[in-house]
Amino acid sequence: MEKVNLNGGMPPALRDGDVPLMTASEFATQTVDDRIYDTRLPEAYASGHISDSYSVWLGGLPVFGGWLADGSSPIYLVTDRDDDVDTGVRHLSNIGFDNVCGALAGGFESWRDAGREIGRGGVITPHELNEMDETAQVLDVRDADEFDGG
Repeated sequence: MEKVNLNGGMPPALRDGDVPLMTASEFATQTVDDRIYDTRLPEAYASGHISDSYSVWLGGLPVFGGWLADGSSPIYLVTDRDDDVDTGVRHLSNIGFDNVCGALAGGFESWRDAGREIGRGGVITPHELNEMDETAQVLDVRDADEFDGG
């Protein structure tokens, strides 16, 4: 990105409406072994998501979208609403990722309604963690600034 920015930037390869919306069946077939970014909030993702997808909430795409793919990796989006697709594409384009190949029409709800396989995670509160026995292993993934801030 530094090289691109120093040379004046470049226009986005994708414009609003360029990324096709796909049915759940098309999405399942097209995305095998590709990156799926689920842009819903983490709590929604934890309660149900497409297996092997990544939770990168919509507002986090400009910061974290590049952590999971490279500039040539095909990326597919799962959003809350179809209206969020163009925003997600724009966020990724702003960090040099113009390789969004499709999005799930109707968002995760259409995946669920089609009876497709759903992965699940779990969410607990700090209080619940504190009440657990010593078997839990905690991994602190905060940035240094977040850690220093408490």
